[in-house]
Amino acid sequence: MQVEKGTAFGRWYTAGSAPLPDEGRAADMFREASSVLRASGFDHYEVSSYARKGQRCKHNRAYWANDAFWGYGLGATSHVNSARLPRPKTMREYTS
Repeated sequence: MQVEKGTAFGRWYTAGSAPLPDEGRAADMFREASSVLRASGFDHYEVSSYARKGQRCKHNRAYWANDAFWGYGLGATSHVNSARLPRPKTMREYTS
């Protein structure tokens, strides 16, 4: 297991402050969470996504079905006419 710099968890976690689970323990924790979620009426529909019937993420469905979608804002990506269209990542790129 690794902690990615720049993520919310990466900013929160201090190395050595608490042990991270090893791969086997992390897998056990995922299986337990999956069991609890399924028993509570959630369907498993992506690698780590669960939702109640009719509540799946629409953006992800469009993404995985290769449907067209528009992305707005810094760093967003659109997918239109089978082409990926990236947006500028910084405000400076918008103005230059």
